[in-house]
Amino acid sequence: MQTEKRCPHCGITKPVSSFYMMKNGNLDSWCKQCQSKRGAKDWSNGLLTRRKTSDEARAFWREAQKRHRKKYPEKNRARQAISQRILRGKIIPPDRCQRCQAIGKVVAHHADYSKPLDVIWLCRPCHRKEHRTKPLERMSCSSGVRAFTAGLSERGL
Repeated sequence: MQTEKRCPHCGITKPVSSFYMMKNGNLDSWCKQCQSKRGAKDWSNGLLTRRKTSDEARAFWREAQKRHRKKYPEKNRARQAISQRILRGKIIPPDRCQRCQAIGKVVAHHADYSKPLDVIWLCRPCHRKEHRTKPLERMSCSSGVRAFTAGLSERGL
């Protein structure tokens, strides 16, 4: 395990405790002191402003959402079908991920948007992994059903 690291900004070799841990588990390249100076400089230059609250930014994202919905209408219909049924209480999302069994908030993943109610309930990390895998490696929503029915047909049931 690494005990020291060199900051490329200041050029000083420091203990790893002087570097922030990033979300992916790696150490940040700049030391905490250089990061702090960079952050203060960015604030003073107006680079880190609260864009979310500006009307211009809201309008930009609203238009981007409209374009996305128009470009992918089938995706939008599938998402709305699930959302409306959840709001009406017709579908109750499970409390755990169907892939890793982690307990917590799950999201509906559509393997096929033409089947809007055929979803896999995944935690956020598993959902990201699902979108990063090759199409043939993906777990289809009805793969468990197909395997079950195939087993029945093999037994003559």
